[in-house]
Order: sequence, then C-alpha cells, then structure tokens
Amino acid sequence: MKQLGRALFAVTRSKLVVRASLGSGFYFNCTSLLLHWAIAVGTGFYTFWLRSAR
Repeated sequence: MKQLGRALFAVTRSKLVVRASLGSGFYFNCTSLLLHWAIAVGTGFYTFWLRSAR
C-alpha cells in the first residue's frame, strides 16, 4: 500500500511540475510578445514623428 501511495504521489508531482513549467512559459511568452509589440509600435511612432517633423 505504501508503494502505491508513493507512485501516486510521484505521478501527481510530475503533473504539477509540468503544469507549473507550462504556466511560467506561457507568462514568459506573453511578456516577451508584449515587449516586442511595444518596441515595434514605439519605433513606428518614432520614425513617423521624425518624418513628420521635417
């Protein structure tokens, strides 16, 4: 019975680790995408402002 409990705990723990790593990867991707979008829009506005200022 003890071995079954340990095996169940190991399976649950591995699922939890996978879920946690998936979550952190998702947040990292969202943050990097938001940063990329902000840089692209900022660069676009900056070049537009330089062209219109002339």
